[in-house]
Amino acid sequence: MPDELANTLPELGPEAKRAADDAAVVLARLDERINASGSTYLNHLLIRSESISSSWIEGNRLSPKKLAVAERLKYGDRVALDVIANVRATENAIAEIADPLRPISVKDIEDLQHSIEPRLAIGLREVQNWVGGPGNSPLCADFVPPPPAEVPRLVANLAGFITATEGNPVIRAAIAHAQFETIHPFTDGNGRTGRALVHTVLKRSDALRTVLVPISTVFASNTNAYIGGLTAYRKDPSDLDQWVIAFAEAVEAAAASAALLAEDIEALDQTVRFDLAEHRREIGKSPVHPRAGGHHRFGGGRARSHSRCCPSGSRRARRGRSPQENQESQRQDRLLFGRPAPSVC
Repeated sequence: MPDELANTLPELGPEAKRAADDAAVVLARLDERINASGSTYLNHLLIRSESISSSWIEGNRLSPKKLAVAERLKYGDRVALDVIANVRATENAIAEIADPLRPISVKDIEDLQHSIEPRLAIGLREVQNWVGGPGNSPLCADFVPPPPAEVPRLVANLAGFITATEGNPVIRAAIAHAQFETIHPFTDGNGRTGRALVHTVLKRSDALRTVLVPISTVFASNTNAYIGGLTAYRKDPSDLDQWVIAFAEAVEAAAASAALLAEDIEALDQTVRFDLAEHRREIGKSPVHPRAGGHHRFGGGRARSHSRCCPSGSRRARRGRSPQENQESQRQDRLLFGRPAPSVC
């Protein structure tokens, strides 16, 4: 039986705290750079990448191409429709219920799960469920969640914890996700709903404003580590530090993937612009660069980077930093991009 959560974050060991702090800074820097690029298409891709990967963890395999066809035609097999439902739930998780001024309720969590599993009756489970094992009894299960009578109380407590935004957002997201998966409050769709709530926490706490980080792509690539981290959280006493470290590492890896995808999109955008200009030049069109949509028609306009209160944020221009601050900034750039990136100030 999991304990109820206090709204304030618990104390962690120095290694877990450092991992979470690094991950939070990496998220802020990624968000600033994506915002500065003005890309309007990146989040569309990241949300679908997240949804596909979240479904992969549950054993539902679907290619991006099949998802695109199913979304366009509004038709597909059950797996395709399940992933589309996951896309909509993820969009809702970072939009409607991510408003930090809006308290999270049990009904919000029920509605989020129902958007993922619309075939099920809406509401918390009223039967005992279990995870793993032969499937016909909880006696040999890998994990048995709390009895149904305890679920409403635990979910209400979790809703209050998600509503709060104080402290490191990576720690809060890690705890919220593990607590949700430990409660397992629904008869189905728990994993996908719990991973969608990660994005709610990160958005509500202002860790991310512009971009979604596809953390499920990292979980899906190493499900043993993911399950192992959740198991560590469920120990008595809980090994919270191990779980937070694993979660923070997954956040950093997902941020790096998002950064690489952003670079690929920018490179493709530039290629398309160049090819279009060459074609217009060959057929005698003037001007060579079309005026419609502005210089960043395909990727969106350049936006001014917003500042962030973090150790390596952009509140001060890079030239105004001390050598030690510049070294820290470059270290975070290497964590995110694998190399120092140019200032966006």
